[in-house]
Amino acid sequence: MSKVLPGHVRHGSIFRNPFRLEGAPRATTPKPTPNASQELAEATAEYKELAARIGALSLIHHGSVVHRHAAAPTDVTEKKTGWAPFYQWNSKVNGKTVTRTLSEEEAKLYREWIENDRELRQIIKDMREASERATRAILRERLDSKLRPRSG
Repeated sequence: MSKVLPGHVRHGSIFRNPFRLEGAPRATTPKPTPNASQELAEATAEYKELAARIGALSLIHHGSVVHRHAAAPTDVTEKKTGWAPFYQWNSKVNGKTVTRTLSEEEAKLYREWIENDRELRQIIKDMREASERATRAILRERLDSKLRPRSG
């Protein structure tokens, strides 16, 4: 059974606040509607800033880097080579998983490039959002200009 909050009364499956007048509108703060040209200018400026961030990125690469530890030999007579920690790069290429063993230095480079790729994807997502806001502003501006009464 649901817990009834202090000062609230249960009516059916709905909790009602007895201190709120029925039918009274909820208090909301009205959002100011931005000017279409102002919104377009802001979205365009953000888009240009994001585009500049793309130019500042270094190389990009897909996939992931994993730090692995191979199992220790079960027999003490086995050679101990090959069971030190190592790095692997994994990725899907043409629908197949590709794996490559990396040195520690290569792993650092791949991680940097993969992080750049993730940042690029986020920038592109943000650019799409800014572009969508600019599109809405352009369309709203054109609609407003058609609806404005013409003087003359």
